[in-house]
Amino acid sequence: MVFARVSTSPRDAFRLSTTTGPQHAARLSTSPREGFRRVERGRSITRFSIRNNVYGGRHQTAKDRARSQLKNKQAADVEKAWRVKIPSGQKYGAPFILSTLSAHVENLKPIMPKMFSTEFVFFVRDDDAAHAIRSVHRRIKHAETGDRLNIITNLVNAPWMKLKKEEKEAIEEVVNRRADQRSRALELNLFANDEAFTKRDLMMNLTKNNVFLAVVELIETDYSNLTALSLKDNRLKHLEVAAMLPYFAKNLKVLDLSNNHIDSLEELEKLKGLHLTTLFLENNPVCEKYTKASDYLRAVQDIFPRISMLDGNACSPRPDAFDEDKKAVEPQTKPGFYSDISIQPLIDNFIIEYFKTYDGVDGRSRKDLINAYDDENSKFTLCLESLYEDGAAKTRWANDANYTFLIRLSHNVKQEDKWKRNRDARIFRGAMDVTAQVCKMPGTRHLQETFLVDVVLTTPSLLIFSVQGLFEETPFAVSPSTPTLNFFSRTFAVTPKPNGAVAVISDELYLSALTAARVDRYRKQLARLNATIAPVAGPAAASAAVNDVADALSQLGKENATDVQVTTSADQQAAMVAAFSAESGMLPEWSARCLQDSAWNYQLAGQNFLASKDRIPKEAFPAQ
Repeated sequence: MVFARVSTSPRDAFRLSTTTGPQHAARLSTSPREGFRRVERGRSITRFSIRNNVYGGRHQTAKDRARSQLKNKQAADVEKAWRVKIPSGQKYGAPFILSTLSAHVENLKPIMPKMFSTEFVFFVRDDDAAHAIRSVHRRIKHAETGDRLNIITNLVNAPWMKLKKEEKEAIEEVVNRRADQRSRALELNLFANDEAFTKRDLMMNLTKNNVFLAVVELIETDYSNLTALSLKDNRLKHLEVAAMLPYFAKNLKVLDLSNNHIDSLEELEKLKGLHLTTLFLENNPVCEKYTKASDYLRAVQDIFPRISMLDGNACSPRPDAFDEDKKAVEPQTKPGFYSDISIQPLIDNFIIEYFKTYDGVDGRSRKDLINAYDDENSKFTLCLESLYEDGAAKTRWANDANYTFLIRLSHNVKQEDKWKRNRDARIFRGAMDVTAQVCKMPGTRHLQETFLVDVVLTTPSLLIFSVQGLFEETPFAVSPSTPTLNFFSRTFAVTPKPNGAVAVISDELYLSALTAARVDRYRKQLARLNATIAPVAGPAAASAAVNDVADALSQLGKENATDVQVTTSADQQAAMVAAFSAESGMLPEWSARCLQDSAWNYQLAGQNFLASKDRIPKEAFPAQ
């Protein structure tokens, strides 16, 4: 029997074989603990390959390193997106699914919607939209079949690659150069052959999902009022990305898809929702399927019933083309809802006084809230459930001590198994019990400029309304530190009392931690809502307009008070600043800041001023 001696040095791994008998291979571990290993097979003993290092691991070859680098590069180039899948989507049809989801999900932007056999699939980038879609799982009922829609959402690798910075800049340059703002038209013929791409040796074909997606997103951000778009000569065959146009370019009337490779009208159905009046589709394989012009026109108008010009030939729109305009439309989103404008002063005054008393470094001032609650019939509950962020984990509450205190009071019905045995310990009844509990809760500072109020129910004996917004919790941030803001929603049910007062009989408080990005989105949404307050009719001077608005807002009992709207032209803003400065006593620059923070909503600015007057620095007022 012959044994081969093996070195235990990490650098001495080598292959040995005996000179007698057939050659055999056995893997040898040369870890420091073993020294060497004896392997006997028949009469042959051999030392195995250098591909085992001294720690028993595998040496990485050049091919392994190349494969690993390629995998890392591909991972870096892939973007994450939410995939939304409706398993039985073919039964309901894409138009029904997308229109129904749009009614339930604000600002839905489906990317690359497509029917796969029986499944309907699309992608969304926005986390809030994905969570909103998930929340309507099995809540949407199909009227004809009676089925409830199963909706599956997953965070996956997007079916498009990330664009490099140079590529994004080149695409933006080309789109901006080819756009005609005056005629609201965008010409993207032979897009990939543009000089901006060829001189940089970039292949920016619109057949690539990531390139077309970048173009569509530019249309959304910079050219959403587009009325004419030409995609001629781009070798387009599939229109999954173009299916976003009904959501990003709702005013589009003219579309040129000629000289492409579209071979099925099913691709055009992905654009259903555009109110096109002119379409160029000539020199596409799909046109060759029709021998009669009437059949061709009928097939196209089944998708775009308002077509009056097809391939340069005039035609009549379908008779029922404008029937959909007669359908009821969803009311415009507004910053709050009051079922009866005459009750707005009562609710606004209650909210201002309540939170003025509620806020403070600690809960001592809240003892005065005992007068706000009904002595015997009032009830208070709290629910703390932080929102998910980026589809990963819930946002963490900033202060652990405050979180520990609040979570023990949480009356979250989704987690009833955790507290149902001591339900009474989480429901507070009677003015004394409620006030004692709110006094124990952490100090707060609510940002009243972020408040949104909705009236739920109005009867002679009961009024229910909710208020939501942002607040800061103790310990408060000290300048220049940025405060950590949280979200709250509070629903009050109140009954009338003598002398125009009200008493709270139910107070339900919901709290959630927020990331800075979500706070920013909330503020932007609030600014957009406040921007819906449009100009006062008539050519009156700026100062007169401000006075008219102020007078109208003071007469909240009139029916037309809900239609009062504020202008934001430069001259009228100056007049508003002057009027606000005179009424508040603040310097003009501070008055302007207050109006700007309130999105130039004169009434809201006044409420914010009254709510935070005690905290406004002395330098905001003229020196005495």
